Amino acid sequence: MDHISETISTCKDSRQTPDWLKSAAEDMHIKAQNYSDQVCNAFTYMTAILDPRIKVELIPEYLNLERYLEEARNHFIRNYSTSYFSSMANSYSTQELEDRGSASFAEEIARKKRRASMNSATDELTQYLSEPPVPMPTDVLDWWKVNSSRYPRLSLMARDFLAVQSTSVLPEDIFSIKGDEIDRERFSTPQSDTQALLCVKSWMQNGIKLKYKSTEIDYERMMEIAAASAIESSSRSFDRSKK
Repeated sequence: MDHISETISTCKDSRQTPDWLKSAAEDMHIKAQNYSDQVCNAFTYMTAILDPRIKVELIPEYLNLERYLEEARNHFIRNYSTSYFSSMANSYSTQELEDRGSASFAEEIARKKRRASMNSATDELTQYLSEPPVPMPTDVLDWWKVNSSRYPRLSLMARDFLAVQSTSVLPEDIFSIKGDEIDRERFSTPQSDTQALLCVKSWMQNGIKLKYKSTEIDYERMMEIAAASAIESSSRSFDRSKK
């Protein structure tokens, strides 16, 4: 997005740009900014920080990196630092204690435990960020599973953030018939075969039944055979391209 934004800004701000192009650049700038605001948010960068392959490497220079790191740090301490000590304070019931002095002593122990946990949580994040990123082929979730003993609290935060889908399919795309359109770029089978398969699919959807030599055609079986043939053909084409 950086080079796109730079190109739009150049067209918009240059004195040599024609008025019609400058007007188009301004409209493009607004749309690009709206897109950037939706995609480039705190959640996106916090997820990147928790990706051991990326951490802070791909966060754009023009952003205030320290602000996002501080936001991630505060979120971590606020929501995950006491994960293992959340019931500590509740474990001391005043009904089980004989006097107020004992209750105060127990509360002070709980407060010290919570402070120690928060300091430990901060150390976890600092240590994690101080280490270099891991190689890109690394499986992120497996890495956190293996290193959960080193970063017990941070791994919980990573699990929550990395398990969320960054994008999703719009409802209108799910129910769209665009999947029935023939696109040479999307299908490895020949166009004629694809068109035939779409015809069979439409017959199935409309309940049309045909017979061949007095035997009713099993459309579903035909589609299964065609799909298997397409996969096999695609695999052979891929192997040839590698050679």
